[in-house]
Amino acid sequence: MAAKKRKKRSYSRKGVPVKSEKVLRALNKHNSRTKQLNKLAGEINTIIGSKEYADHFKPRNFYHRLLKKFRQTPGNHRFVLLNQLKGMEINEINPLQKLGFFTTTVKKIKNSIEVSLQEITHPQDVLRDATAYYYDVILLFWEKSKQPAQHAMQGTHWMNIEDSKLHLFNFVFENTGDTTHWLLCLHQILGNNGKREETMKAEGMQILNVGSFDKKELALLKVEEEAAKPKPVVKEKMKEVKRVGPVN
Repeated sequence: MAAKKRKKRSYSRKGVPVKSEKVLRALNKHNSRTKQLNKLAGEINTIIGSKEYADHFKPRNFYHRLLKKFRQTPGNHRFVLLNQLKGMEINEINPLQKLGFFTTTVKKIKNSIEVSLQEITHPQDVLRDATAYYYDVILLFWEKSKQPAQHAMQGTHWMNIEDSKLHLFNFVFENTGDTTHWLLCLHQILGNNGKREETMKAEGMQILNVGSFDKKELALLKVEEEAAKPKPVVKEKMKEVKRVGPVN
């Protein structure tokens, strides 16, 4: 049987469309933002998760939770991103909030940063064997440059849980640089006879507050927060209905 000759077919390939400059700029901007978010999240994750700070208390998903918080706001301004972390628990299963409530103030005075911590309540949900507690205050701070964050920690002495007095603490951190942004983390540990309880239920850690020493940034943030507040619903005034009584 004679073999059939196949007809030759011509093929043409469509050229790959060239992305417009507008699309390329958008992609570059997205990639730049992603890198900055990853860098800032990685920096905070590494510092807080170090052995001298949270150590094993920091869960594995902490880094991804940081990124999730950052993505809730547009842009890549460091202060705006840090502001998303205010009140964030390091360990959601064992939150600091279950142990007590606090207020803080952070001030920059000459070559130091002063942190005040005021107790509002003593530890609430305590272990049966816990009779005392102490605080560790961790401060992260950034300069105007793109240098990595600096960090330091100071702590309190052991205190009796049954003490009725609510304490005020002042911590002074040496700072000779041009610091603009800061993040304040509080770690509370419960124990007995000067020894901490070896369970995660006996501790809590939270990013209590973040801030900036730049007055222009603070003013801008205040404006943005006011704009983000839900506007009050104006109820439409009901038309007055003429009503009449019975004729008999």
